[in-house]
Amino acid sequence: MVDDQSIAVVDAVKQQSLLSPQVKAFVGLGLAHAMVDCYGGIWAMFKTLAGLDLAWAGFVASVVIFIASSMQPIFGLYADHGHRRRLLLVGVGLTCTGMLLGPVSMFAPFMHHWSGYLVMFVILLMMQFGVAMFHPPAVTLAGQTMARRRSTVVALFIACGMVGLACSHLLFSSVYLSFNRHTELLLLPAAVVVMLVWLWCRTPQRHQPGPLGLRQMLLGITSLSPRLLPLWLIQVMVSANFAGLIFLMPEFVKARGYSAWWVNGGAFFIFIAGSALMMVPVGYLADRYGRRRILTICLLLGTPAYFLLVATHDLPGYAFVTLILLAGGLLGSAGPVGISLGQHLVVDRQSLITGMLMGLAWAVSSPTRWITGSLAKREELGPDGALTWLGVTLVVSILLSLFVPASLKDSS
Repeated sequence: MVDDQSIAVVDAVKQQSLLSPQVKAFVGLGLAHAMVDCYGGIWAMFKTLAGLDLAWAGFVASVVIFIASSMQPIFGLYADHGHRRRLLLVGVGLTCTGMLLGPVSMFAPFMHHWSGYLVMFVILLMMQFGVAMFHPPAVTLAGQTMARRRSTVVALFIACGMVGLACSHLLFSSVYLSFNRHTELLLLPAAVVVMLVWLWCRTPQRHQPGPLGLRQMLLGITSLSPRLLPLWLIQVMVSANFAGLIFLMPEFVKARGYSAWWVNGGAFFIFIAGSALMMVPVGYLADRYGRRRILTICLLLGTPAYFLLVATHDLPGYAFVTLILLAGGLLGSAGPVGISLGQHLVVDRQSLITGMLMGLAWAVSSPTRWITGSLAKREELGPDGALTWLGVTLVVSILLSLFVPASLKDSS
């Protein structure tokens, strides 16, 4: 018979495990990721609400994201040299500056002038620098909280970001329309998240030896095995497809004749929710059956779902929701599986490889917004035609998956 003392000991152990530094760190990182992706994903919705020109809005976003995302490998190296906590805090704080776009849009003549676009460019650049600073150290720290289940944990962490991203358009458009564009009100919950990151995200790390200079940074990047190139190119293709579809999502849904709720974030929520729901089970399957195999399966199944979504008209509501869930879930899951595969292949420089597979891939794929925005303005194409052409990136990614290595041990 179990006595009361034994029961108390078991309860104490459970309580201690629930409040362990690793658990609190992961919870803090997950909440921060949800907020960073939520606040960092507002531009596509903002440009529709503010009535910006599609080509110019795409150009601004492409330049900003190229500049900021190109810095992710550098931030990854900086994080590996003992600065992960600093980058986390600064990154979360800078991301919040995007909430100033609402007040700027109150001055319509100024906003549509070149000087207004310049102000929006600066705000967007600060916001994206925050996103770029946050992700490399955050993904690495999240994976280290349970290294033996890295794909599952990374997928769960990225799913937290996807939940935030799914709510991004609905939250921003609701505050924008309900409070007369005073989106700076969203800075209040952000302050709570920053405080939790400061209090809980104190996980220890090993510092890389030696000074960190420009030469060391370039050597760290160029010393990566060339056999990683197909995996990186897949991340570029998938990121390009995701970015273009998200950028044109409001216009795409509006052209299909759906209601304002769907246009102002409903369809976007369903699309990203599909990613959030499927990432964790897909990550578990990748840990069990092989990351390279599951990555290929996601691409093979996600590509036809994407083409059916963008090329089929007059879909009934249930079919549209099903396709957008499948496309978002399968294509959105390919990203974290590819990242966890890269971390598995390059164990000693995980923040660097994360920055390469996330930030640098995002940077190279950033012109997609400009290209798709410009194509969508053409009457003979529109949003449907632009997104159909964008599907070529997925076909290329399937071909590239044939050359992804399972190990780098035999590389020179």
